[in-house]
Amino acid sequence: MSNKFKLAALSAAVAGSLFSGAAMADLSANVGVSNMYLWRGLNISNPGAEVYGGLDYAHDSGFWAGVWTSSEGWLDNSSETDLYAGYTFSTGDFSATVGYYDYLYPDAEPGRLMDNDVTEAFVGLGYADFGLGAYIGTDGGADYVYYTASYGYEAFGITLGMNDDDDNANDYWHVDLSYAATDELSFTLSQADGKAIPSQQDPLFRVSYTLGFDL
Repeated sequence: MSNKFKLAALSAAVAGSLFSGAAMADLSANVGVSNMYLWRGLNISNPGAEVYGGLDYAHDSGFWAGVWTSSEGWLDNSSETDLYAGYTFSTGDFSATVGYYDYLYPDAEPGRLMDNDVTEAFVGLGYADFGLGAYIGTDGGADYVYYTASYGYEAFGITLGMNDDDDNANDYWHVDLSYAATDELSFTLSQADGKAIPSQQDPLFRVSYTLGFDL
């Protein structure tokens, strides 16, 4: 983000102020591999597999920030690096979150997809195992909102997502069913449909293995 740099500065400022506080904080890392990059009901690494990893910082005041990178990206022959920061308030079973995300494609051809930079604002509400969220495109050329509704029970999860584009050309919805066999191994079955999805597209099946580390 020219916004990229704004978010990087924001993340650094937030992390710096939080590390100086007396409250406790957690720093963690993850690395993983999957047979596809499944993103909002779409296989955006088709036909390749994906290797990914990230670094996350969470403060018990509710602030969080992180970076995540993938060998595959939305743009052709590109990798992807995401920066994000936000704040989560919780009390009892209720939670509310606001955040900001920047999706970077450093290997992409110049001039592709909003200058190779996608930014979103996020707002979300949670109650017990239910969640609602909205990702709002904040680029000049990205007039869309992606909505989610989710529910989790033990190792099982279901997510309904809907992309609402301003010109309706990219409208679609998807349903993901997930199962975490272990803390590392998970499976997701996803079905998408809508204007942006080829007719009679087969369901997608993702297998991922992720290792997490506390730092």
